[in-house]
Amino acid sequence: MKGRNQHDPIENEDILKTLVKPLFDNGATNNQILSHLKTVNNINLGLSSLKKRLKKWSWYRARKNQPINELIEVVVQHEIENVNRDAGYRRMKTVLLQKHQMHVKQSTVAAIMKKIDPEGVHLRKKGRLKRRVYYSAGPDETWSYDGHDKLVKFGLAIHGAVDVWSGKFIWLKVFIGNHDPKLIAKYFVESIAPLGRFPYSIRSDCGTETVIISDIIQAMHTYLGSGVESKDSVRFVPSTRNQKIESAWSRYLKAIGKNIQDTIQEGFDRRVYNDKDELENYIFLFVWMPLVQKELDDYVKQVNNHNRQGSRSNSKLPKVAPNICYDNPIEYGAENCGFPIDDDVIAQLVEKYSLDILQNEYLPIKVKIACEKAMQMLDNPIVLLSTAWDLFQKILSIILVLGS
Repeated sequence: MKGRNQHDPIENEDILKTLVKPLFDNGATNNQILSHLKTVNNINLGLSSLKKRLKKWSWYRARKNQPINELIEVVVQHEIENVNRDAGYRRMKTVLLQKHQMHVKQSTVAAIMKKIDPEGVHLRKKGRLKRRVYYSAGPDETWSYDGHDKLVKFGLAIHGAVDVWSGKFIWLKVFIGNHDPKLIAKYFVESIAPLGRFPYSIRSDCGTETVIISDIIQAMHTYLGSGVESKDSVRFVPSTRNQKIESAWSRYLKAIGKNIQDTIQEGFDRRVYNDKDELENYIFLFVWMPLVQKELDDYVKQVNNHNRQGSRSNSKLPKVAPNICYDNPIEYGAENCGFPIDDDVIAQLVEKYSLDILQNEYLPIKVKIACEKAMQMLDNPIVLLSTAWDLFQKILSIILVLGS
């Protein structure tokens, strides 16, 4: 019997085709498709095998499967007249691919846009294009999410999601990493549980951490029979094009992020903390992880309950607090675009994904007990940015003395 290729384990061609199709349509690279198949579907497919199948299925990217220019012009004209009026040729290329499944060369898109929108092209080159309104039909139409890696060098990683229409933070969390798909799924499930609904679509980059959320939301649409296709419910874009969450990160840095980063860096600069020492690493996480999360929680509360500034005259978004317009969309000329979920379905999701994978995963129980005992000896002081490093040193000293 002929041996089976370990990199080509799929006997049912139709199943593989079904799994690959939404990834290919959303612009995933071959390597991203292979990573998704391995992580989510436990399928180890080789690169050459994938390429052969794409050729067999006549699935080509821009070079061999480009529509005729007249059709491209019609679609580009439509997008420019509607929600993508500010798009440059790179973004328009992505729109054509993800929204219309049109694989078009970047040079072709650039030439067509120069032909039908010469003024817009000229203004973009001069950097004087007046930005228009970012359109969204209402809350829960799209949740935009991504990781924030400014603290990764310190062993901390932040992950956040915002509702595009309202600007409401859905979650803002810190952990020792933000690339574990189970962790990001936990954030997602714990966010939809109190809402009793899930969003129409999600927007993120095509990282491995997004795979479980993508599967959940597509499964929910299928379960409800909503008629929403996978290409519309999951939108992969480069981080630089994930505008709403990137804008949120910019505001976060200006508000509190830079201060947190500089305060942590101060401990390194003063050599208060040796990040090569295992015990000091654990004490650092014991002190800083809850402190950073508290600062994030306070910031989310401030943002979600603070009225927007109306400095942009071309913005049609309501000039009220995100929580207010999120909870009352009809009052502000919008509609709720989310899909209600039965309580029993939510309970199943929570049971499966809302795992206790936080403190016990990054902090050994013995170290946790020792740190808590030190805190008791110090009368459980309130931890602030201004006192965190001093507390770190005191806890370290107590543990070393007790352990000697």
